[in-house]
Amino acid sequence: MAFIIKYRELFTLCVLLSISTTLMVIKPPFKTNYLEKYVLSIIEPVQRLFTEVLAFCERLFSGFRELRSIKLENMRLKRELQDLRIERMYWGDLLAENKRLKKLLDYKQRIDYKTIACRIIGFSPSNWFNTVTIDKGTRAGIEKDDPVISYQDGHEGLVGKVIDAAQNTATVLLLLSEESYVGAKLRRTEFKGVVVGKDFRTCQMKYLDSSADVKKGDIVITSGEGGIFPGNIPIGKVTNVEKKNYQLFCDIEVSPFVEFGKLEEVLVIKRKSSNDR
Repeated sequence: MAFIIKYRELFTLCVLLSISTTLMVIKPPFKTNYLEKYVLSIIEPVQRLFTEVLAFCERLFSGFRELRSIKLENMRLKRELQDLRIERMYWGDLLAENKRLKKLLDYKQRIDYKTIACRIIGFSPSNWFNTVTIDKGTRAGIEKDDPVISYQDGHEGLVGKVIDAAQNTATVLLLLSEESYVGAKLRRTEFKGVVVGKDFRTCQMKYLDSSADVKKGDIVITSGEGGIFPGNIPIGKVTNVEKKNYQLFCDIEVSPFVEFGKLEEVLVIKRKSSNDR
C-alpha cells in the first residue's frame, strides 16, 4: 500500500492504460458506451503524448548516433589529411634533395678536382657556425685538411676544411669560424690577404694593404697559397670597406657565397689527387 501511495501518479497512469487496452481488445472501437468514451478521452492524450515522447527520444538517440558517426568520420578524415600533408612534405623534401644532388653532381663533373660528395649530419652543439659533421670519413678517402666546397643556387663557394676524420665521419671547420684562416685575394685586382671568420654570417679580410684597390662588390677568391686550399675557389663578396690614414691595412667585411644555414650537401676536395676525376 505504501508503494501505491508513493507512486500513485504512475500507478494511476498504468491503470488507465490497462483499462484502455483491455477495452480496445474485448470490444470493437465502433461500439463504445459512455464509460468507455470517458476513459478513452482521458487515455488518448496520454497515449499521444507517450507516443510523441517515444518518437522524440528515438529521433534524439538516432541524432546522437549520427553525430557520433560524423565525429568519428571527421577524426578519420583529419588523420588522413595529416598523413597526406606529411607525405606531401616528404615527397617535396625528396624532390628538392634530388634537384640539389643533380646540380651538385653536374658541378662535380665540371671542376678539375677529385671530390667526394657528403651529407651534413650534425652541427656543433656549442656553435652551429663553428663546425659540422659529415657522413663520410677515412674509409671514403677523406683526410685532415681536405678543403670543403658547396654548390648552392647556381653558385659555388668555400665551406671550410676537414680538421678531424674518423672511419665513417669527419669534422669540418667552417669558414665562418674565428679559428678559420684562408689565404685569399681580390679577383679584380689580385691584392692578397687572409679571410677570417667574424660571426655567424660574415667574415673579414685581414692584412690587405691600405693602398689596395678594393671596393664594395669585389669578389674574393682563394689565393692558392698555404698548401691547403686550391686557388680561385670563390669565397664571397666585399660588403664594406674602411680605410684609415694611420692604418697599414684596410678593414674589409666579406659576405660568404655559401648560405651556411641552408647547407645540406658538400664536396670534399682530394688535394693529393687533383688530376684525377
